[in-house]
This record gives sequence, C-alpha cells and structure tokens, in this order.
Amino acid sequence: MLERGGKPLFLESLAVLAALPGMAGGAVVVPEGWEEKAAPWLAAYPAFRVVRGGPQRHDSVWAGLQALPEEVSLVLVHDAARPFLPWDVGERCLAEAAVWGGAVAALPPADTVATVGEGGEVVKVPPRRGLRLLQTPQVFRASLLLKAHRWLREEKPDLEVTDDVGLVLAYLREHPQEEGRIVAVEGSHHLRKITYPWDWDWARDRGRSFRAGLGYDIHRLVEGRPLILGGVTIPHDRGLLGHSDADVLCHAVADALLGAAGLGDIGQHFPDSDPRYHGADSRQLLRRAATMVRDAGWEIASVDSVVVAEAPRLQPYKRAMEGELAKAMGISPSQVSVKATTHEGMGPQGRGEAISAQAVVLLVKREEGAMP
Repeated sequence: MLERGGKPLFLESLAVLAALPGMAGGAVVVPEGWEEKAAPWLAAYPAFRVVRGGPQRHDSVWAGLQALPEEVSLVLVHDAARPFLPWDVGERCLAEAAVWGGAVAALPPADTVATVGEGGEVVKVPPRRGLRLLQTPQVFRASLLLKAHRWLREEKPDLEVTDDVGLVLAYLREHPQEEGRIVAVEGSHHLRKITYPWDWDWARDRGRSFRAGLGYDIHRLVEGRPLILGGVTIPHDRGLLGHSDADVLCHAVADALLGAAGLGDIGQHFPDSDPRYHGADSRQLLRRAATMVRDAGWEIASVDSVVVAEAPRLQPYKRAMEGELAKAMGISPSQVSVKATTHEGMGPQGRGEAISAQAVVLLVKREEGAMP
C-alpha cells in the first residue's frame, strides 16, 4: 500500500469524498489480504467500509456496489491511484450526473493522439478537438450503474471495458430504452494517475517540496536590560525581559523554522525552565533551529519578518539585523527581510510596554544527493 507522510495514499481523496454534499457512505475496495491493514485508517470515516476487491476493475466496482446503502441515488467511482481530488471536480460530477444520469471528469489531450497498428505504423490521427482524456470521479445514477454491471456479469462476461464510462455506454447502446447519458465535465491536472515510477515520485513529493512556517513572540520591556533584536544591541532606555536575552525577532524566526519543518516550537526545544538557556544568545538558538531543519532534509529559501515596537526607531538597524539573522541561519542576507512598524498607540506594544515580532519562512525540500 503506497504511503505518503506515513498515511495510505487513498486517504488523500477519501477526505475530500467524505465531505462532498450528500455523501451517505461508501466502500474502499482493496486487494485480498489488505482488509485488516486498511481498516484502522477508516476509523475517522465510519460511513465508509473496507471491501475486498476482485481480479478485474469491474469485479472490484461490483464488490463496492454491493456494500453501498440501498437508498443511494448516485454512485461515485474514484481511483485511489488519483489521490489529489479537487473538491470542485467532485461537486461538478455529482451535479451533472444528477441531471443526465452520468458524468465523468475529463481533460482535452495536450498531445496529438493517433491510432497505431500492431507493427507500430500510425494508422489514423483523429481530430483532437473532440477527444477527451477520461479521469475519475465517474458518477452515475445508482440504478443505471447497477444494471450495467449486472448485465456485464450475467450476459457479457467477455466484454472488455477499462472503466465504468465504457461499460455504461456499452450497456446504453444495447438498451436504447434506458434513459441516461454521460457528460464530460472539466477535470483537473491534479488528478494525475499514479501508474509509473515517475508518477509516484511526483505524488510523494507533492505538497512536501515547499513548506511555510509562521512564528510569533512578544516580551515585556523593563529597565536594566539591554534591548537586543535580531542579534543587534539597540540603544534604548529599556530592554526585553526573558529567560534568554529575550530577542523576540530571533525567537519568532526560530519558531517559524521549526514549525515549517514539523519539528515543534522553541518552547519545546529551548524551555525557559532549563538553566542552560538562562541569558542565552538567541542567535545560538536560531542557529540550532536552522541546523535541525537542515538535518530534517530542508533548506531555507526565504525569511520575512516584522517587528512591532512604538520605540525606538528601528529603521537604521534593519540591515544589521538581516545580516545577523542570515549569519545565524547560514544563508544570504538577500534571503532575509526585516520590517518594522508601530502599533499606533494600541495594546501593550502601542503603550511602549512590550515589543513583538512575527516571521514567515519558506523551506524547500533538499534534493537527493544534494550537499547538506
């Protein structure tokens, strides 16, 4: 069973399917022997059950149909091999199938399509304008899909069909008295089918190639402490109170880094109850956070931050802060932005009682074989 982020790939689309309007329940059809492995993952989806599939696609769909509630009016069939189902595609298919009897997500081909003979000779190039690449979801009126599958099993066991659209169309051709037609609705390039190894490479890294993180910190201003922001000591009559040097900017950036990489937060790794961090230089904490991020396989692409302080004026120190932050993280100052603003006299920052900072970072997954 293919997994992504420690979870089976079918959960990606199941989460969307379960939330579609009117979804009464469903079946996750798995190969024989996989029932017990898949069942625990469906605990969060009590309306769905695990069903053992068959040797052919149509056998598996038939098994799933037998597990559905009797009262369903529409049946949606979706390939687990197309894990990244956009919500709007599912909604469009359901809406059109309710009107026409059947609907399928489809895309126009980007390449010219040809009919090729057994020896590889190009026989025919049909006009591309009327061609579509069929995807899933494929949605049908429940009674129509059941009749088509029963017809296949009882009367046409040798009929070759590759999906339910082909089956239902064949059934309708032989049963002209049946009402229903299948319409193609706009599909999505995100519905790429995981068929070849390079498709799995794409699926495995999709959504993981980039990560964003948000960090925030605030400390009270008190007398008798130096004011340190972004590793730069700034002349002021008060400084920030904290267990370490209370550098809110370094803390916010470190928190954003750890969060983006899924590594927790600075309170978890550098608790204020630990005497080792009493009076610590926050640039060292930031350096350690950056190292943890790299050890997890990520590179720091950019850091954007803002310091909120009514006083002192921070504009003259921005470049120095950017340089110190970059040095601590091991990146170029061009990848770091520090902005400053006031709180317009509102709240503890506006009254000059505290200074806060926010940071947003972007991480990029390091390619295999790249130098750390």
